[in-house]
Amino acid sequence: MDSFFSNQEKVCPHCCKSFVCGASNGKGCWCMELPPLLPVEAGNQCLCPDCLSSEIKAKLKAEPGKVMAALRKNAGKAGPDAGFLQQGLDYYINEEGNWVFTAFYHLKKGYCCQNGCKHCPYGFKKTEK
Repeated sequence: MDSFFSNQEKVCPHCCKSFVCGASNGKGCWCMELPPLLPVEAGNQCLCPDCLSSEIKAKLKAEPGKVMAALRKNAGKAGPDAGFLQQGLDYYINEEGNWVFTAFYHLKKGYCCQNGCKHCPYGFKKTEK
C-alpha cells in the first residue's frame, strides 16, 4: 500500500532530466499548483518543472489572450502560497534586485490587492495624491 501513495521518479521527455511526481502520493503533484493552461491529454508524459514552465511561457507569448482568459476562468483555484514560486513564470528580479510579480502570478492569486502592481491583470491603476 505504501508504494501506491509514494512519489514517482519520472524522466522529462523534453530534456531527459529526472524529477519527482507526487500525483500518486495522495496529496497531489507540484504541477497541480499551476493553473490548468495546457490541455492534459491521455498518454501525454509529464514534464519537469523547468520544461513545463518553458511550455507555459511559450504559450503565454504565442496566445496571450487565450491564456489570460483561461487564467481568469481558473483564478484562485491554485493559490500562490500553495507551494513554490517559479522565477520567470510567477516573478522576475528587476535591475534593482526587487521581485516583480507577473500577471500570471496575480491571476493565480485570484484577486486584486489594489497596490498598483506593475503587471496587474485586473486593470487597477493607483492614483497619485
